[in-house]
Amino acid sequence: MICFTPKDGKSNTTCYKLFRMRPKKSKDDNEPRTIACPHKGCTKMFRDNSAMRKHLHTHGPRVHVCAECGKAFVESSKLKRHQLVHTGEKPFQCTFEGCGKRFSLDFNLRTHVRIHTGDRPYVCPFDSCNKRFAQSTNLKSHILTHAKGNKQQQQQQQQALQQIHEDHLVEEQSAALDEI
Repeated sequence: MICFTPKDGKSNTTCYKLFRMRPKKSKDDNEPRTIACPHKGCTKMFRDNSAMRKHLHTHGPRVHVCAECGKAFVESSKLKRHQLVHTGEKPFQCTFEGCGKRFSLDFNLRTHVRIHTGDRPYVCPFDSCNKRFAQSTNLKSHILTHAKGNKQQQQQQQQALQQIHEDHLVEEQSAALDEI
């Protein structure tokens, strides 16, 4: 069981019972997602309890509110990062000669640098498709071109999109931790 107690003192503690829908298989990239998020209305599935617990924080109370626009966040670090939208501050600059493009988030700079380096870490998971992409969003768009396939391909497409989403969240969380 995992519980969240809001810092505001106004809301009740929320607890979730962790459970597995099917027996866990070996630890590899093709491992099925058998652990469901217990939050009402959420349909996300995870490979292990650790990934699911990280995800549960997204359902927590949003007590950190932007004074400019009213948008609320679960974590204060996310609010701090969001405030750069209003200030226009872009402290992260590309150092490749002739570029100089600036970004408000170091995560966006790291993604941008792939344009210069040619790094394409996002690989299409479909058999007989060898396309690679520098950005996860481009891979997501590409995966949708496989949608006209059979039911097995459509299931593979959904799994691939879910994995890309989780990988992107892990990158964002890593970037947020780097900012602290």
